[in-house]
Amino acid sequence: MIIHHVKQTPIAWAPDELSAAINKYTSHTSSVSNTVLEGADLIHFHNLFLETNIRSLIQYHSEPEKVNLNFKGPKSTLAQYHATLCEYRGFKVLRNVIDFAKPEYNIELSNKGGPLIVGFTPSTNHATKYGTKGILETLQVLEKLRFKYLNRFEYRLLQGFPIKESLMIRKSCHILIDECATDSYHRTGLEALALGKVAICSLSKDVEDVLLKSSGAKYSPFENVQLQNLETYLEQQLEIDISKIIEKGLANRGWMEKFWKPEDVVGDYINYYKDVLNGIC
Repeated sequence: MIIHHVKQTPIAWAPDELSAAINKYTSHTSSVSNTVLEGADLIHFHNLFLETNIRSLIQYHSEPEKVNLNFKGPKSTLAQYHATLCEYRGFKVLRNVIDFAKPEYNIELSNKGGPLIVGFTPSTNHATKYGTKGILETLQVLEKLRFKYLNRFEYRLLQGFPIKESLMIRKSCHILIDECATDSYHRTGLEALALGKVAICSLSKDVEDVLLKSSGAKYSPFENVQLQNLETYLEQQLEIDISKIIEKGLANRGWMEKFWKPEDVVGDYINYYKDVLNGIC
């Protein structure tokens, strides 16, 4: 099967990671560009679609207000908060692939004797009706703790770095914050788990159910911390031996290896592609 992905914005490089994983873990061929590839068996559109006679599907990565919902073929979305939105009701739910077999995801244990280091990876500064991501409020908490606990607490703000450099910086952290303002985890949260770190986000019960159903796990590995409780939570971590925090992070990597294997995630996509080609969906 020749699969071609069409995107016109980065979308956290998720289409590129998926395409690379298809090439790595299956016998199928995959590529990515901003135009339709003539000769492809299947076109996987991401957030947008173009006119084509080739069998195709669309996957929505962003809020409904940012995409065109008029696609007439099979529709899918992410196994995150998207799957709980009424606009995406009935769409196929698929996970973000995280290929943690790549060298940049090799486990590197953080310093056990130094300060507690927290990384923050906000995905956007822009507010939408789904939330502001709490960037300013989170930074206020981190700054407050940095001044309050000199030599015991540090943080890293990770915005604007190339993905490989960002992953390297995150490896130096003990705890990674996805974001604590909305009801979902994001790709950055999954990357934190894959790096073997304690991962903080805020999850609604509905989104947690999506996570468990899509992974087959019976528990969520995320630290479910609301923004108003973030300062208290981090202060509590300062009272814990850092080796225990590192141990919890390694358990999170184990969760990913059991419930979020890249080959399993890719397999879900391949099965869906076959159904689309066979007219089952």
